[in-house]
Amino acid sequence: MPTHSMPRLVIAAPHSHAGKTTVTLALLAALTQRGLRVAPFKVGPDYIDPQMHRQVVGRPSYNLDTYLVPPTQVRDTFGRVAQGADIAIIEGVMGLFDGSSPTSKVGSTAEVATLVQAPIILVIDASGMAASIGALLHGFRTYDAEVPIAGVILNRLGSAGHARYLLPAIEREGVAMLGYLPKDAALHIPERHLGLLPTSEEDHVTPLLGRLAALATDHFDLDRLITLAHTAPPLPRPAPPPTAPCTVRIAWAQDAAFHFWYQENIDALSAAGAEIVLFSPLNDPALPPDIDAVWLGGGFPEHFAPRLAANTSMIAALRAHAEHQRPLYAECGGLMYLCEWLEDQHGQRTPQVGLIPGGTRMTTRLQQFGYAEATFLHDTLFGPAQTTVRGHRFHYSVYEPGATPLPCAYRITRATTGETSLEGFVRDQVLATYLHVHLGSQSTMAQHFVERCRRQRDASRTT
Repeated sequence: MPTHSMPRLVIAAPHSHAGKTTVTLALLAALTQRGLRVAPFKVGPDYIDPQMHRQVVGRPSYNLDTYLVPPTQVRDTFGRVAQGADIAIIEGVMGLFDGSSPTSKVGSTAEVATLVQAPIILVIDASGMAASIGALLHGFRTYDAEVPIAGVILNRLGSAGHARYLLPAIEREGVAMLGYLPKDAALHIPERHLGLLPTSEEDHVTPLLGRLAALATDHFDLDRLITLAHTAPPLPRPAPPPTAPCTVRIAWAQDAAFHFWYQENIDALSAAGAEIVLFSPLNDPALPPDIDAVWLGGGFPEHFAPRLAANTSMIAALRAHAEHQRPLYAECGGLMYLCEWLEDQHGQRTPQVGLIPGGTRMTTRLQQFGYAEATFLHDTLFGPAQTTVRGHRFHYSVYEPGATPLPCAYRITRATTGETSLEGFVRDQVLATYLHVHLGSQSTMAQHFVERCRRQRDASRTT
């Protein structure tokens, strides 16, 4: 089997909020400033970190998630996307060994690092640490022999002297000290209820790029990091995915209100024969011409509800699209937009598109979080009845049905508890759900969606 070399590193941490994202962005900025072509990746289902990666390096960042997608496909995605780059940087998720359950590595940074055989750099928040850093490193270094720690970067240090003070304890564990970041309030990126503040809403990243690159250049051993990345062994070269000629056009929402998507979903639909045409429900007066389907992804429509409601010509276009029996898929934020009303965090209720009876109301606590499986109760836009697909839920709003509730397309099974519920609201060719689906979880989904679009278009032309 042909192989190819791809210098690569995984940026991991003992726990969330240790500074993985800041270190990753600094490393991406510094490597890009050096003129290297960097391929960024994100472990897990997160949408926001990949957006920031893309801002830094100017190319899409791909999710590597071994719960949503079969492991061999994750490795193939990595190999395909990383080809042509000089180095790949993979940002981890949560703690290094945290997976889909407390007893499983599935979906964890450790599993992805093992799968793609990438050296692991552990980011440690050492702001209040002394010799105990050695005990922490010892635990992570010996916990799983298949997941070796190649180096460490310290975060939130008070001074270079603090770094020198910690060095003996680190070296005693046989782990390379590869740099640190000082405490710097200017590096703070505000958080929002879905993680970090979305870059498309307010750009907190671009103004920091110069500072991040300078910090990494001053405080990281970049030459040693690059050398370490080159120690990763060759990987099997993935076969190019089959592609079909373009036969349908899908209008894909992308603006400040709707900007959550997996890049691999776009790739899969394109390979199946779809032309992806971007549009803005916030700003455009109508859908793009000659559209066969609409895809409304997640985002933060609650922060733009009045503006979305004011764009009455777009609302009319979406209603007409649905009335003509053309497929319209909406997930999470898209579901909220399609409802009759949306109530924001302040109790302000605003009318929306009105294709889904009832509305959504923002709450102060997380309503659904985590991986889930959806089994189709009948034929859907993505496949026939009894098809099972995987996705992820993360939302603070609740759906309140209207007087005439719609039938449900999915039986949702929560991965962590096995709890089941009915969801996926169907109205003719409209499917709306809170589940963020990954088309890679079921190899036939993209093709089925494109074929449904084509059939519905042809049927509407003959009526």
